[in-house]
Amino acid sequence: MAVYIYSVVVLIATTLGALAGLGGGVIIKPVLDFVGLHDISTISFLSSSTVLCMTIYVVINRIKNGMKFNWKIIALISIGASIGGFIGNQVFTIILELLGTNITQFLQTSSLIILLTLIILNSKYNWKINLNNEKYYIIIGFILGAVSSFLGIGGGPINVMVFMMFF
Repeated sequence: MAVYIYSVVVLIATTLGALAGLGGGVIIKPVLDFVGLHDISTISFLSSSTVLCMTIYVVINRIKNGMKFNWKIIALISIGASIGGFIGNQVFTIILELLGTNITQFLQTSSLIILLTLIILNSKYNWKINLNNEKYYIIIGFILGAVSSFLGIGGGPINVMVFMMFF
């Protein structure tokens, strides 16, 4: 039964994510948490894996359609995001062990609500801070990786907002 529920959630989330230019993790994680069929670590892994697959698919499609990428910037952000993702996962594990599932889910949900509120405010007020420098690519990647990994989402809406605001 869980497979069917998860499949429907992922299908809807990735479809909506594709329409909005995002991965869908911001929908998948909270809904699967609410359904409650698996522990928080498993749900975070499932959500992140789904979004990774969605991202790979979209990038391959964009390359096939002739879109050009600045691979140096992508590499710098990716390096920062990889390190940040590792750190974010470690923080998640420590908080989960120290505070338990309920408090960890509360922290994740609260953080996600705050971030989504910032995304809405940014789309309304269009905040801009120009940080076009290689060291900032790594720092921003690190922060995005840590936050996305801690929250167990792909980070699409957060990434889009931050990239538009800083770069």
